[in-house]
Amino acid sequence: MAAAFERAAQELKAAGAQGRVAVNDAQKLQLYALFKQATAGDCAAAVPSAFRVVERAKWSSWHELRGTQSQEAKRRYVQLLSPLLWFAVGYSIVVALRSRVSYVVVFLLRRRRRAPAESELNVFLREHGIKVVRQPEAGNSVPRLVLSLPEDADAFQFGDCNATIPYTVEQTADVYYRKFKEPLPDPASRLLDSIELLEERQLDEYCAVFKRRLLRFRNEAPSLIKRFASSDFVEYIEDSLLDKQNRLFYVYVKNESFQSLGVLEDFAVYKAHSDKPHWTDLHQFCRVHITSSSLSFFRSRIEAFISNFYCKNAPDARSYHLQRIAEEFGDPVE
Repeated sequence: MAAAFERAAQELKAAGAQGRVAVNDAQKLQLYALFKQATAGDCAAAVPSAFRVVERAKWSSWHELRGTQSQEAKRRYVQLLSPLLWFAVGYSIVVALRSRVSYVVVFLLRRRRRAPAESELNVFLREHGIKVVRQPEAGNSVPRLVLSLPEDADAFQFGDCNATIPYTVEQTADVYYRKFKEPLPDPASRLLDSIELLEERQLDEYCAVFKRRLLRFRNEAPSLIKRFASSDFVEYIEDSLLDKQNRLFYVYVKNESFQSLGVLEDFAVYKAHSDKPHWTDLHQFCRVHITSSSLSFFRSRIEAFISNFYCKNAPDARSYHLQRIAEEFGDPVE
């Protein structure tokens, strides 16, 4: 977005100097305010005198954007400017055709120049739902990785939990990957049949590690659900991301089987406790989205079953994880 913003600002300046773009007063104020918010942040200048009409109008437009993030201001600036610049392109074509000036070809080629190729790392991050968050506002020059949950406005969310684990994020993540004792099934999760590591990547540029595992469970769903999902096993994909620099650990689990019927997702974020950095704060929840029209009549009953099952078993799973950490590292440090 930063590159698009800089390019848009430069093209507006060039188009304005050549008289190729028409911007009315309202648009000028909007563009001015968005540009200032994007580059300077909230307006801190004193309000100009009412006799300085132009300065007062510019100040008001900028001040109205107070609280808008820089990225959002850049996005809105590019969004507002794009139609105006494309109008300028059309105008240039008309002028060129009338005067038979061939430089329009060069202009269009520049407008349609190929974007630089996306790096292999950026492709990997995008395809695995990992975002890079810059943190200059917090005085932190170290970027933060975020394993983001896909947006789904129609999903039913439940089982929200905020808990504190009296061990470090590193200890919590380390034990998480081997909390179930071999050979499976572990008595703590009698339905878990197998765990297979599908992918592991060290993200050295960000001092992080990503893992993808396949979890296979025996299908002991009630008859109502088994009428539509009759397989003996149900498979889930588990994505996890450990950001060592920022001491963050994400776990995102989603069913691989029966996605045509619905999507079940479990999402957990572990981060260092704000007051006790040797402890870990956990936020976890689950959501379900019934996608099959054949299940619409049973939707409320299926959601109720899944919610009750999760809310009954999730606390036991968290307790078992804590038990396994204690077995590995002993009593917690206060």
